[in-house]
Amino acid sequence: MAGIRPGGPPVLLDGGYDVLATLEARGWFIAGVLSQALGKPVVPVRKYREAFGRYPGHSAVYRNWRGEDDRLWLQSLPWLRALRGGRALFIDDVLQTGSSLEACCKLLAAAGITVMGAMYLIDVSEPGVRERFGFPVRSLLRMNGLAGNTAPARGRN
Repeated sequence: MAGIRPGGPPVLLDGGYDVLATLEARGWFIAGVLSQALGKPVVPVRKYREAFGRYPGHSAVYRNWRGEDDRLWLQSLPWLRALRGGRALFIDDVLQTGSSLEACCKLLAAAGITVMGAMYLIDVSEPGVRERFGFPVRSLLRMNGLAGNTAPARGRN
């Protein structure tokens, strides 16, 4: 049976970073609210689309929660250069495998931004995922035993 327990206090909300970084799509809403409250800019990372190949930017491959290879993309925007040397707090909705966080860290590093911590709303990861990173990874809610139950429902025949 799945257990629900607090995931610990939010990390780095009192400072220690210059920007918020987030992943499309639900992470954008969460980071947007925090950006307004904290007065920090947001660096949006997109899920790759073929049309993005026309623009300057970086992509990184990761394995999504379904076990499929996918790509993330960070566009090289002029204002992003001003954040070079900055420290980021990564924000997203659900932590499961940690592979999208790894890919985002690579993309941000290519832009000269170092991830200093990550905060999720919900953590359904297996033991050891949080420990793979050299920075604090926190969540507001931790739900054990749900990692295998997050697949979308199949249509009825």
